[in-house]
Amino acid sequence: MTNTHHSLQTKMNTVIAQNTIPFFSFEGLPGAGKTTQIQLVAEALKPVYGPVACIDLPSSNPVGRFLKGLYADKERWEQFRFKYPEVNPALIGYDLADTLRVCAEAGYKLVLLSRGRLSTYYYNLGPYESRCANRSAALEKCRHDMIHYPKADGIFFLDLPADVAHERVVKRARGPLRLMDAEAAMRKDRQTFGWLMENAAEDILVRIIDANRGQSVITDEICRAICSQLEVNSSVFDFQEIAA
Repeated sequence: MTNTHHSLQTKMNTVIAQNTIPFFSFEGLPGAGKTTQIQLVAEALKPVYGPVACIDLPSSNPVGRFLKGLYADKERWEQFRFKYPEVNPALIGYDLADTLRVCAEAGYKLVLLSRGRLSTYYYNLGPYESRCANRSAALEKCRHDMIHYPKADGIFFLDLPADVAHERVVKRARGPLRLMDAEAAMRKDRQTFGWLMENAAEDILVRIIDANRGQSVITDEICRAICSQLEVNSSVFDFQEIAA
C-alpha cells in the first residue's frame, strides 16, 4: 500500500498544480441544509460570477467510482479502512483535486462542495485513533495523509441545534434512521466538529452560519460573504429576492 500511496501523492501534486478554480465547502450536522444552501447559493451567484458547480464526494470520476465500490460492502469496508487508514483520506483528496480540474476545464468559475476537509477528518479519525495515544496524535497522522487535499477558499459551517437537526432528519426520513441521526449522536458530533474547527481548519477561514433561520436569509449571508472574499460586486441584485 505504501508504493501505491506515494504514487497517488505524485499524481495529486500534478493535478493540484493545474487547478485554479476557487471553491468553498459546506459543513454541518445532517439536516443543517448543506445541499439546499449549496443549490440556492449557486443559483444566486450565477448572474454575477458565472457558472457555479455543486459537487459532493465521492464523485463520478474514476477515483470516485472506485471509492463507491469500496464503500458498497460496509462490513468489508470497515475492516479495510481500519487496516489501511491512510487510503481513504488520500483518495478523497485526489478525487476532489480531479473533480476541481474537471470543473475548471468545463468552464465553471466557482465550486461549492458539500462536506469538505472537516468532514473528511471527522469520518476518518476513528481508524487513526485506534492506533494512536489520543485524538490530537490521530489528527496529525490523518493530516499527513491529507497533505495534498486541495485547500478551500473558505468553509461555511451551517450550525443547527442537535434537537432541531434531529427533528429535520426524522421528517425527511424515507427509511430507518442511521446511528449518527440520533439526537445524542448529533450532540457529540457537534462537539467533534467544534474541536475540528479549532484544530483542523488549516488556516482556512471558517464562518459559522446560524442555520436555524429562513433559507433566504442564510443564502443572502453566504452569498455576500463569498462575493466579499472574491471581490465580486454583490450590489447588482437582491440575494434574498432570488433565494426566496
